[in-house]
Amino acid sequence: MPHTSPTWRLEAACDHHIMQWSNGSVESREDLYSPEIFGTGARFGSDRGGSTGEPLGLARRLCGDEIKADEARARYRNMGKINLKCLYRHPLTGALLLFVPVLPIGYRVDAYGRPNRVGLKYEAVFDAHARQALTAPPMGSDEYAKALLRGDPELDAAICDLIGTRGEGATRLGARDYEANNLLELLWDSIARLSEDVDVIARGCGLVVALTGTI
Repeated sequence: MPHTSPTWRLEAACDHHIMQWSNGSVESREDLYSPEIFGTGARFGSDRGGSTGEPLGLARRLCGDEIKADEARARYRNMGKINLKCLYRHPLTGALLLFVPVLPIGYRVDAYGRPNRVGLKYEAVFDAHARQALTAPPMGSDEYAKALLRGDPELDAAICDLIGTRGEGATRLGARDYEANNLLELLWDSIARLSEDVDVIARGCGLVVALTGTI
C-alpha cells in the first residue's frame, strides 16, 4: 500500500466546535477564573515554565500538599466560552460567530495567579460584551435579529486585539522571558516549540487542527 505521511492544517472553527470544547459559560468577569469551569486548581495560576511563567510552588505550600496531577492538567485543558448577544466576524477566518472560546486558565495567568497580557485582554473582551449586553434588545423582539447581525464595534475591536491579526513581537519567540501579547503569538510560539499545546491554543484562536493522510 502507498505510504502517506500525515499532515495538518488550521481551519476555521464554528460555534458548534466552540460549544463542544467548552466546559461552561462565562457569565461574569469572575467566571474567567471559575474552578467550576476551568478546574479546581484554576485559582492557583500556572505551574509551567516558558511563556506562561516559572513553576509555582506557592500554591503547594499554601495547600500543604501537592496539587493533584489531574488538577494541573485541567489548568491547561479545560476551556470555557463567552456567549455574546451579537455576532462578530473572526479577524483571521472571517467566520461569523456568537461564542468566544476562552483558553484554559494556565495560559492566562502568571506564576502568581495574576492575569498576564492575554488574560487582561480576555477581561477586556468580557467587559465590552457586558456593556453591549446592557443595551441588547430582548430575545424574540423585532429588533433582536437586527442587533444580532449589526454587531458591536467596541466588542469587535476587543476580540481582534485578543486574537491578533499579525505576529507582533514574533522575534521574541522562544525567549526565556517571552510573554505573548495575543493568542496568535501564543499559537506561533507553541508551533515553533513543537508543543503538545498546539491543539488547545488553536481552539482558543477559533481554529481547528485538521489532520490529513495516514501513517
